[in-house]
Amino acid sequence: MLSNENDEVVTTTQQNRTKEDAINHNEYEQQQSKKKRKLTKPVIMYRPEQNLFEIYKPGKIIRVFVPSKYLFPSEDDSLLLEKMDRKVYGTDIYTDDSDIILVCQHLGLLKDLTEECKGILVTVKIETSPKKFVATFRNNVRSKSWNSSDSEGYNAITVVKCRILKDQTKLPALSNHQLKQSNFNYDLEQHRFLSNVTIVFDLSGEPTVKYSINSVADKGFDNNEYTSARLIDDGEHILIETDSTRYQLCFNKETNHFEWLQLNSSDSNEKTPLVTDLSWNEIKWGPESIIVRDKEYKVKSTTFRK
Repeated sequence: MLSNENDEVVTTTQQNRTKEDAINHNEYEQQQSKKKRKLTKPVIMYRPEQNLFEIYKPGKIIRVFVPSKYLFPSEDDSLLLEKMDRKVYGTDIYTDDSDIILVCQHLGLLKDLTEECKGILVTVKIETSPKKFVATFRNNVRSKSWNSSDSEGYNAITVVKCRILKDQTKLPALSNHQLKQSNFNYDLEQHRFLSNVTIVFDLSGEPTVKYSINSVADKGFDNNEYTSARLIDDGEHILIETDSTRYQLCFNKETNHFEWLQLNSSDSNEKTPLVTDLSWNEIKWGPESIIVRDKEYKVKSTTFRK
């Protein structure tokens, strides 16, 4: 009788330990997940004449993606950039409103730049602003000086690293697909109304804009600008990527239905039809995913194509 009672106590103790281990494991996983989120450096899009860093606190590490269209502008873009009030203040440590391209030029980080590059990825650290920024002439760029009697509440920046993204650069890609610069510029144009975008690399290693529900949400009162209308009337389609697979959402005028296709990651011309008789009501967009006829796909990026 005593032995049975002891066995029950041991079993109960083991069960309690198992529960405690499971709870401790879950807590550990949550802590590790939080640490990873903290270590993740956000990527923001370069915008001329816009202060990119004033909203961050000192100590924060930020990455800025600068597309090649700003490094090697066309004639029209070049005239536009000349009219802009782009400036650089300081030496080695710069004001937070300094143009990041001019900062990199001033530091001599763009000497190996070629027109074949996709752009640059600049890692910036937010610093507490000093009271004085020193002017110097370096690498054919003259920076300006700036004195502030009250630097509290203002940011400064230092460049940690500048990575030139060349065609042959090893990026998180599954193929050697060549960058179509016109496609990327078109993607950016589709997101021109978004206040903040994050740049990611797609399955072909090309820079693209991270998925946001705002990028596919209907805007304004013009029905022609609605996402469904763009697919039906304008002949556009949407490339949708998860972490491992590429899909296409399009409209087939012959069948008068939307189609959901899976694309081969290395050849966009090779398509496998998954659903070919969709109505628009069967497609639901969420903050991080798309539901196609009750099946959910976690979305990494979406881009409109013609």
